[in-house]
Amino acid sequence: MKRSYPFNTATQIGSLNDDVLTVLFSYLSHQDLCKISLVCRRWKSIAYQRIFWKEATPRLSLSTTRHADCTTIALGLAKRGVSHVIIQSLSRAKDLYVLFSKMSSTLKSISISRCVDDPTVLNILPPDLKNLRCLILNDISTSLSSTAFNHICVTLTGLEELECTHLHIPSTSYIPAIADNLKRLRHLKLNYSKHKISYDSLIALESLPLRYLSLRKCLNWKLHSYCILSKIFPQLEHLDISHCAFKADAHHPCSFKTLKSLRISYLGFYDVNYNDAAVHDRFTDLISEADNLIGLDIGSGIRSIAPSCIDGIVTKNPMLELLYCHSGLLSNAAVSRLLHGLPRLRYVSMELSDKCDVNLVKQFLHSHPGLRALRLIGHFGELTVQQLQELQQHPTVTLADSEADFDPNLFRVADKHEPSIFLPADSYSKKFL
Repeated sequence: MKRSYPFNTATQIGSLNDDVLTVLFSYLSHQDLCKISLVCRRWKSIAYQRIFWKEATPRLSLSTTRHADCTTIALGLAKRGVSHVIIQSLSRAKDLYVLFSKMSSTLKSISISRCVDDPTVLNILPPDLKNLRCLILNDISTSLSSTAFNHICVTLTGLEELECTHLHIPSTSYIPAIADNLKRLRHLKLNYSKHKISYDSLIALESLPLRYLSLRKCLNWKLHSYCILSKIFPQLEHLDISHCAFKADAHHPCSFKTLKSLRISYLGFYDVNYNDAAVHDRFTDLISEADNLIGLDIGSGIRSIAPSCIDGIVTKNPMLELLYCHSGLLSNAAVSRLLHGLPRLRYVSMELSDKCDVNLVKQFLHSHPGLRALRLIGHFGELTVQQLQELQQHPTVTLADSEADFDPNLFRVADKHEPSIFLPADSYSKKFL
């Protein structure tokens, strides 16, 4: 006999105790937690518990926020144990000082971008930022003086990660400051510096335990080969020397044995013609010396990739998961060799010279169930409407006519930072606090 249950025996969500609601709220995103906190005071107190927010990364806009609100925001973030903060804009240096001082006990990572040209922004830092491990300065570096940068390094001696873009101070000033003070530094990114980094300056970083090094458009060595980097930093796991130029020394041995990812887009060589086979040999040597890569970004800058280079990629790096290759307009035979020779590929972007082989793409998709993104650049006008629809309907496939719309974030191997959440500063005073 079928049982019937009275309607009044159903459990109402309001009758659930705080422990049950805490379990339910743990499945929600930080944005959803902000929304449900508006239901009632009880839900707000549960939604803003420390256990939900200690791994959050709020994005703050401090250019339009009042100074008093900045203090309230900083205290609220510290109260909930928030350790990673992204500042998208900043107009007052004292606001940054307040944020640093009020969150000194919890702050571990801070990223500052799109800051006004205020030379006093980072001249004064609280001395008790002992827990800060990561500092990222994007487009704020143009306002940094040598004195301010030196003060950062002297104050934040516990830094393990430092990223600066568009530094305008001489490398003879900031490289010694890094080498003398940041003895625990493992991650260093100095992209697009105005002044090139010389060999004599870079060798000062030899004693640091660097694992990640990005010097995009920072090296212009006429007298030294890129192989010198393997001697200065033999323990590197990630290297980015895109848009750099080196001496084309074919007799200098390399030993990139610990690398996991390599980016060499637009790599140049002195005293070698752009179309010369010696350029292909340098690329082949560099790639073949890096065994067991997980990510490889050849990008653009070379007219064609020799078959020996393709064979080197496949045979030397069977664990490759990310491949970004827009060099040389790959033929279908080269594409087949790359795709089917690398069984662990997850993120692929490449440029085609021949008509896109739809059957080849289908075979690749079928043989790589773990594929997350496949981006093909070329001319697809010769394909039928049905063939185009078959490719475009696949969730992982993207077709493009040029490299201009390439999104580098789509092909990031792995981001060690937690996903950030966007919570405008104005909403903190009303919702978060």
